[in-house]
Amino acid sequence: MGRKALIDHRGYFLIWRKIWDNPISRKPNYLAIFLYLVSHANAAKKSIIWNNQKMEIPRGSFVGSLSEIARHFELSKGTVHYICLLYTSPSPRD
Repeated sequence: MGRKALIDHRGYFLIWRKIWDNPISRKPNYLAIFLYLVSHANAAKKSIIWNNQKMEIPRGSFVGSLSEIARHFELSKGTVHYICLLYTSPSPRD
């Protein structure tokens, strides 16, 4: 593995112990997807080309696909979609 590859994989994030008080900690798929989204979010502002247009993706944003997450965890896209809605909804869901 080259030096550039090593540098790209040295990022980290902190998880507060209080996460275990959150209801998602008792639902393994919910917690796994949450950690996936956090760990794959942009650490810095990034420019991408989408539909032949340059777009700025802000720090902390995630660009990915439900299919990619579903494949990673061997879940259906519907399950991943439902769980992701939880994280974008202003009201709590079960």
